[in-house]
Amino acid sequence: MLRPLLTLSMFFCALPVLAGQTAAESALRAILQAEQITNVSYRVHEDGFIQIVFSGRMMDQDYDRVLDRLNQHPDIPGVLAAREADVFCHP
Repeated sequence: MLRPLLTLSMFFCALPVLAGQTAAESALRAILQAEQITNVSYRVHEDGFIQIVFSGRMMDQDYDRVLDRLNQHPDIPGVLAAREADVFCHP
């Protein structure tokens, strides 16, 4: 009897965490789509915290605007952002 109760309690404790991750990813995708940003790599943690890397060719004002939108969204608890460096290999 104790084992099923423990399993149920673990399931219900995980639901808010998954809801935070899903809400944050939905918000992120909506912002990226609205800003027409396609060259991006990101990871959404279970708590909704986002790690995101934008193209190095992204303009400063666009980068700042998107970060402001991400940081101000109520479903996103935090953002760690960067722009990649343009690296070219020459033979």
